[in-house]
Amino acid sequence: MSAALQEKRLASIKQAITAATRALAAKRKLTVQFGPAPGKGDIVLPGLPDLPPPELLPAIRGEADRAALVIRYHDAAVHKKLRHKSGGGAALFDLLEDVRVETLGSRDLHGVQYNLSRRFEQRCMQQGLRPGDLPLLATLELQARQHIQGMTPPAYLSEVSHSAKGDVKAALPLL
Repeated sequence: MSAALQEKRLASIKQAITAATRALAAKRKLTVQFGPAPGKGDIVLPGLPDLPPPELLPAIRGEADRAALVIRYHDAAVHKKLRHKSGGGAALFDLLEDVRVETLGSRDLHGVQYNLSRRFEQRCMQQGLRPGDLPLLATLELQARQHIQGMTPPAYLSEVSHSAKGDVKAALPLL
């Protein structure tokens, strides 16, 4: 494929992601920036220097969808007021707010649900999460996403979701 054709396809992908992000955020004039350019856009997504393979597009869209849903459904003032001051409680509160925002925005939008699921799966793999060595917060996130969001956990972590219920219940009073 010629460089010009690749550039044209990449521009089309960016344009489609930007349009979908604006629609999901319910903001027509929202600026979406691809790549490290702090302050240049309302939403800054990872750069796309090359044409991404098709299997990565849902995770990229998941990043854009999540950012749009935060703009649409998150209230920073309320969040700050209600957020715990302690580390564990604050981290859990932040995690549950992420799940809440994503759930609100993807209830009836199966494509958004799919994109967010692929984003979560990619993030789990990038963090190197393994079933036998899963931190408590990651276990809680798996449970929250499964029971609140209705998200199926990544296949390699599905056994954790069944075996961790007792651990989660025991840990909740500690947070």
